[in-house]
Amino acid sequence: MAKAADLVHQTTVGTGTGNLTLVTLNGKRSFSAAFGTGSGNKFYYFICNRSSDQWERGLGYMSDATTLVRDTVQASSNSNALVDFDGVTKDVVNDIPAALQEGVVLNANVIALAGLTGADDQAVVFTGPGAFEAKPLADFPVSTLQAAADLAAKSVSAILYITSGRTLLATDAGQTILVDAATAQNMTLPAGVLPAGSFVNIVQWGAGIISTPPGVGAGRVAKLSAYRSNGQYSAFQAWTYDSNNWVLFGDLQV
Repeated sequence: MAKAADLVHQTTVGTGTGNLTLVTLNGKRSFSAAFGTGSGNKFYYFICNRSSDQWERGLGYMSDATTLVRDTVQASSNSNALVDFDGVTKDVVNDIPAALQEGVVLNANVIALAGLTGADDQAVVFTGPGAFEAKPLADFPVSTLQAAADLAAKSVSAILYITSGRTLLATDAGQTILVDAATAQNMTLPAGVLPAGSFVNIVQWGAGIISTPPGVGAGRVAKLSAYRSNGQYSAFQAWTYDSNNWVLFGDLQV
């Protein structure tokens, strides 16, 4: 695999399409110091002519301390073939080709993720270059779409079909109860069974009028003290303003 190193930069006045003799620059590293010599120590090189539009990118190696062997040309100003360089000064540097740099970032991220530990109900969060963290899902704000979906789900009540009256249960909260009976029935309002803010929709589905007597310890209020359904297909809601007391409203009669 081709190698890369920091601050590798030399110059050359070499010509032609063959090997080039490199000259060191103050403050920069030489290719031989960074990579050693020999065909087993290949690296990426970039050559740019300071006085013309000649340039070349490829894979090479140092055959000795100062000689660059241009082993494989990957791209160049000469239709991606070896460039016949003229004798002016040219910069020779080491860098990773742009097309591969995204892969380097991805690889660093994969390495960072490989060491990440988390738990159920957590999500991975990008916190900086090559840095990730597992955070609880509860830390994330609810999106507008999710909030709308949750609201829609809450606004839909399950339908329960019964043929006789009974006392309301904790499981009735949020449901719509269809009471299909030919004769009058009681839907008793209990105390301490449903928490404050619970509601139950009740529909007189049959001919039998539905009354709503309070259970032991329970209270109830309704406009005009109307506590009975108002005929077949009439509907009303029973709502708890605390766990023991009910408010009735809807299509009711005294």
